Amino acid sequence: MNPSFFRATSVIGALTLLLWPASLLAQQISTCPRSQGEAYLEANNVRARILNTGGLFYRGEPHVYEIPRGSGKHSLFAGSLWIAGQVGGNLRVAAASYSNNEFWAGPLDDGANPPVDCRTYDRVYSVYKTDIIDYETRGIATEDLRFWPTGLGAPTLDAESNLIDLSGQSFSLRAERLINLSAGERPALRGNQSVWWVMNDRGNYHNTTDSEPLGIEVHGLAFAAINPFSAIDNATLFQYRVLNKNAYPIREAYVGVFLDVDLGNFDDDYIGSDSVRGMGYVYNADDDDDGGLGYGRAPPALGILFLEGPIADIDLKDNDRDGLVDEPNERLRTTTFGSYPTPGIYHEPPLGIGYYDFMRGRWRDGSRFTVGGNGTDDSNPATNFVYSGDPVTGAFWSELNIDGRGTSSDPGDRRLVISSGPFSIEPGEEADFTFAIVWARGSDNLDSVTELRKAADLVRSAFEKGGWDSSRLYPPVVTQPGPSPAAALGYNFPEPFSDRTTIRYRVPNYANVRLAIFDALGREVQTLVNEPKEKGEYAIRFDGANLPSGVYFYKIDMGRATAMRSMLLIK
Repeated sequence: MNPSFFRATSVIGALTLLLWPASLLAQQISTCPRSQGEAYLEANNVRARILNTGGLFYRGEPHVYEIPRGSGKHSLFAGSLWIAGQVGGNLRVAAASYSNNEFWAGPLDDGANPPVDCRTYDRVYSVYKTDIIDYETRGIATEDLRFWPTGLGAPTLDAESNLIDLSGQSFSLRAERLINLSAGERPALRGNQSVWWVMNDRGNYHNTTDSEPLGIEVHGLAFAAINPFSAIDNATLFQYRVLNKNAYPIREAYVGVFLDVDLGNFDDDYIGSDSVRGMGYVYNADDDDDGGLGYGRAPPALGILFLEGPIADIDLKDNDRDGLVDEPNERLRTTTFGSYPTPGIYHEPPLGIGYYDFMRGRWRDGSRFTVGGNGTDDSNPATNFVYSGDPVTGAFWSELNIDGRGTSSDPGDRRLVISSGPFSIEPGEEADFTFAIVWARGSDNLDSVTELRKAADLVRSAFEKGGWDSSRLYPPVVTQPGPSPAAALGYNFPEPFSDRTTIRYRVPNYANVRLAIFDALGREVQTLVNEPKEKGEYAIRFDGANLPSGVYFYKIDMGRATAMRSMLLIK
């Protein structure tokens, strides 16, 4: 690849079409209008605006990533999905930062062609776990539940709880296939609410990156879970499935997630990275996020990290840090973190090559990120993670210590990108990845960074242990693991229940056990057990006849081990 070639003008870029394979040119770009579908992910303590344009949170005001939900305070202004790779020896990119995203509503057909009219598919579907319970108990189905687009790839379980695969059917049959609720099919939800949409990068011209499309169809899934006692209540998760509909492989591909991180008041922020956790984050420059938009004293911190990156190419590296090299289905993690907080070299990347370079750890002029200062001194070592020092301890290199002598950056408006790559997608194959946005608030601005790391670890642990699966309202999470085995907290039965339900638990060793019930606001409503217990299996009845309908949590404490589950009371 010749980088200077890709930095040529759009006229020169257009001339390169003469050199491309005819089969690639045969695929038509449509003239789809900008997608208008949206929904709100708001099952837990976050309210986030979800769009089907490749962007997140912002498509013109209002921008919405409100946390705590109902507070009127927002921690993010905008987000966007970036994807780039080599197709037929040419760089192709689908990316943007704000409104002019390069994805349009709808799938690609079996010939990689976009819909004639993308408006047919211009919709974002939102289903709550309680929607399914309402259907099963009262026969009432919301519109999004009734029209859940199973045939387009919306994850669906059959009556035996198996994922439905319609890949062998023709495109026309798939496109028309909706969920069959009466046959026992159900959306394969994750957490308490799942939001799903389908989009493609061939619906119109790529005017932001000045690139030819990759020829990809993308399925987006945003989800959240309720837990008022845990960082999971302040987290949102996003899973993307990228299908290569071209006759050519996509090589040397990278995926990136852009965030304009307005943490309350937008002009007093710092950013940083944690290469061990693969997390980029934003925190307040001092302990007072002032102004009408600000969080006030003890402002929070927000982070983003890949929980699961794409499957890595064979590269002789231990990409998932499990001690094995190039094992089957080895997953990448976050491979690059960059930011561009001020104009000049940090500014938004120009054209497709700029987006591609940024995801590979290069500034808009093609130079590598380097350690120290503003990350541009090529006499310093190259790095893939800018501002990777610890601001809590004052260690070099953070925005509180950019030179090793305690010099701070000027606070301001910040933008960041986390990336993962390289990877490949063969013709007819797919790649998937999942990232999480986490949030925490400590006793001051730097303690919020410490709490954010704990939140990221908890969210990753819950995800890797199968959390947010479709069978439960909320997965079990050990919030204070100790050296001894944690309490085994079983599911309640029946679930949901109308008055009484039985909770089972296991005590691995003699311990003082406390089992209590809490409402959705975190208020304790009943103590079921509070006494020493010998090793063994136990069951206890909970009577909710005098309580209102809603989600409740049962929590067990046993020394340093703590676990919790949720249950639903319906009357």
